[in-house]
Amino acid sequence: DVTFALVGSDSSPFVINESTGELAMFRVDREEKKEYDLLVKAFDHSSNEETTAVIHVDIVHVNDNSPIFESVPSIIGVRRDISVGSVIGKALAVDKDDGENGVITYSIQPSKYFGIDHKTAFIIVRSSLLPIPEDQLTITVVASDGGRPAMKAETEIELLLFSSIKSPTLPRPSTIAIPKSSTIVSNLLAAPNVGDDQQSVTYTLEDDVSGLFSIDRSGVLSMIRAPKQSEVNVQHNLKITATNSFGSDSTEIGVTVVDGSTTSSSPSSRSPSSSTSSSPSWEGGVSTVNTMEGVCMFPVREYRAEIKENLSAGTPFIKVSSDCETKELPVKYSLAVKSDDFSVEPSSGEIRTLRPLDREDKAIHLLVVNVTKDVNRRSERETNMDESLGGGPSFLYLSNILTE
Repeated sequence: DVTFALVGSDSSPFVINESTGELAMFRVDREEKKEYDLLVKAFDHSSNEETTAVIHVDIVHVNDNSPIFESVPSIIGVRRDISVGSVIGKALAVDKDDGENGVITYSIQPSKYFGIDHKTAFIIVRSSLLPIPEDQLTITVVASDGGRPAMKAETEIELLLFSSIKSPTLPRPSTIAIPKSSTIVSNLLAAPNVGDDQQSVTYTLEDDVSGLFSIDRSGVLSMIRAPKQSEVNVQHNLKITATNSFGSDSTEIGVTVVDGSTTSSSPSSRSPSSSTSSSPSWEGGVSTVNTMEGVCMFPVREYRAEIKENLSAGTPFIKVSSDCETKELPVKYSLAVKSDDFSVEPSSGEIRTLRPLDREDKAIHLLVVNVTKDVNRRSERETNMDESLGGGPSFLYLSNILTE
């Protein structure tokens, strides 16, 4: 009469029939443990003798885990004029299985305009998007593992197609007063309207006033020599042009080098210059105001905000600010281009809706906000300053608003 038993903690997923010695197994996961060594003891009750044996158990591959997508964007914005072959996103999945069962390949549906690298999961533009009449479409990415049969997972991505801005948005022509001791006049940075941050931009100054002014490759306008007496207390109208491979855009700044007289900054009465389509637009956030305390700068170049559709008119959703306010300098905010959907509160920089928004009509909005020194609202601290130093305009916050 012989009985059998398992010895040791390693036998937890297994049981043995005490009378027959048959070994049974509960559910195991190879990804948790690939092999077991079981110690089996047999006891002969007639002779009171026992013996032991070691059984090595290998857990073979079973495809029991499906791929799981992680960190996949639900919405991707794509320019219609994007180059064929461009990568617009990534839809990566993971699989807990080992070996071939854990190897994932990717496919995409429909595949006329977009493809996907079957190994890296990068989503690629396969053909021109210009013929697509819709403003949005949905693609489905499928992740399949290497099991037989394969296990699959799917995820949908909504693509929002938008056209490049055809005409650049310019700040209003402006005037600025600087002391004779100044070097930097203003920092003007142009951003390509086509949405390509790598686009090279070249800056030119039409008339440098006999070498008095210069603009460098990064858009910094400077006074590079001491002004002559005939050049002081005279407004110099400087036309600055930014050019990239798509076109050009120009703006004009009236600069007065002051010597003891009081000069305030104010918008110019001139009308904006015309410009070529798909050209750079003036993108501010770093334009300067000359004060006794130094340079006043925007702390943020670009804001992004989301707002739900169908909210009532007058709903605030984002606030822009300049560090001029921390220096107790009164400022005035305005939209560079009038909007039917949004307004900005002049003194606080708070942006509000003018009417309920409909995502089906427009999903993404671009606002350009001007900020200038408000000469009609002077603080006590400003009144006591040496006003001969004047103050110049700071241009353009960019704000992208996504309507949910």
